[in-house]
Amino acid sequence: MADSGVRGSERPEDSEPGLKRLENLVAELVQAMSEMKQETRKIVKQEISEMKQETRNKLNKTGNEYGGSANGPDTRAVREARQFTLEHGKRLWQDLTEEFKEELVAVRQQCEGHTGRRVESKVEGRPCPMVVDTGVAKTVVREEVVAVQDLPVSDRQLCGVTGHYTML
Repeated sequence: MADSGVRGSERPEDSEPGLKRLENLVAELVQAMSEMKQETRKIVKQEISEMKQETRNKLNKTGNEYGGSANGPDTRAVREARQFTLEHGKRLWQDLTEEFKEELVAVRQQCEGHTGRRVESKVEGRPCPMVVDTGVAKTVVREEVVAVQDLPVSDRQLCGVTGHYTML
């Protein structure tokens, strides 16, 4: 029984049936795992489908309890919130429009009857555009005029005071 260290004590013909049995066992194991995998997929798909249906049913039930549609919950609170948002947006737009109109009228009243002139001149051979006040307390010009000066830009920018000129 003890291995005496003699070569040839293993018989190759005895190992072949053992290998065949091992290969068959592995093949059966692979087949069983494949079948289990397919069964598991079917079960998981079925459970997911049932969960989706259950969720749809709950949503429809919840939606119908609160006056929603059959497609899902559209509760009264949601409809009211949507309506409030729309109305609030319209009111906000109207308020801003009115504020802008009032500001525009105030600026026009300040500048009424006075003029500012844009003048092209040359300083040391280089063109130098300017705005010259001819009598207003303050000059308000559009952003295109101010943009050239690298000043902070707004729609109406204060550029000068009576009797002064502003280089552009």
